[in-house]
Amino acid sequence: MLCQFTVKNYKSIRDEMTFDMQAAAISEHENNIIRDKDGELFLPISAIYGPNGGGKSNVLEAMHTLASKVLRPLYATGDKEERIFLQKRLLIEPFAFSKKTKSQPTEFEIFFRTEIAEYRYKLHIMKDVVNYESLDRVKLDTGRRSALFERDTEEISLKGVFSKLKASEDLSATLPLLSYLGITYKKMR
Repeated sequence: MLCQFTVKNYKSIRDEMTFDMQAAAISEHENNIIRDKDGELFLPISAIYGPNGGGKSNVLEAMHTLASKVLRPLYATGDKEERIFLQKRLLIEPFAFSKKTKSQPTEFEIFFRTEIAEYRYKLHIMKDVVNYESLDRVKLDTGRRSALFERDTEEISLKGVFSKLKASEDLSATLPLLSYLGITYKKMR
């Protein structure tokens, strides 16, 4: 389940913009709110609204770009028929109306939940090169936080459940580590 998505320096989005699915503490329509195992409240539906040319489409494009950047390599290595992420060339464009932002990475951050944990994934990209990437997990039953991996331009640090794996020294600078770990896991099964 998507909890929160944040993007910065992407197309018309210069400053950090967050799309949040967490419910506010308002008693109206309480019966329509999703209550997770740990008591967190989430909206079952959301909308993006604003003026024409206000960046609504770019928020959705940013979500698709993040998903494509991570999932495209996984689909390319498989024999799956789901080819939605392979359809067009992926182009990550920073905010164009500032010299400062043109030389800074585009930043994505997503919080999502499974049955047992909440994850926070960060990906910073500049000219298709991964500048920074991390994955953290919070177990819903215990609240225990753990870093699973962290990567910057200098080093890769695999932690927790990934600590027994080794990342190739030849890992492409354009391939997200999350994609690499997914491909490696598929081959090990």
